[in-house]
Amino acid sequence: MTANTIELGRVIKSAEVRRGLYLAYVSLALVVGALHAAWGVVDVPRPVILDMASAAVAYLAIPFAGLAIANTPAGKHAAAEPEHEVILEDD
Repeated sequence: MTANTIELGRVIKSAEVRRGLYLAYVSLALVVGALHAAWGVVDVPRPVILDMASAAVAYLAIPFAGLAIANTPAGKHAAAEPEHEVILEDD
């Protein structure tokens, strides 16, 4: 990790606050995406505000991804390897 990435991790120190922000962002993205998809199947003009909301959700993905990356610990993770030996057999 670079020094800038480490500093970015200090923006929001609380994991609970970050979890709430991620949940709010994902919920908003799902609602806006669903509305966009639904409007695509009806024969009426799509509201401009919906296009604006979609663009804002896409733009906000950048800082949310940066925040997630900055708060992901470096090194080996517990889920990186299975707890027991996995044997794959050919049929």
